[in-house]
Amino acid sequence: MKQQIKHGIPALFSFFFSGLGQIIKGDWAKFWQIWIYYFIALSPTFLFFTVSQSFQGIFAVLAFLGWIATFIIWLWQIKDAYNN
Repeated sequence: MKQQIKHGIPALFSFFFSGLGQIIKGDWAKFWQIWIYYFIALSPTFLFFTVSQSFQGIFAVLAFLGWIATFIIWLWQIKDAYNN
């Protein structure tokens, strides 16, 4: 049975900078995965500020959902940095 190792310091660093805990643990693939997820989740937010007024209602909802997804990704990456 594989025993899980807890990593408090990488989790603390991930709290302040997303993905830094994965870098400290040497998991560069997960670091890039986290940042790609952030880019996908926040894309509607950037579109909300650049589209015309007629589409802002749709992108406002998508931006809100993007921020919720960003918060979930942030919590997940802290948990992932803590557990191995």
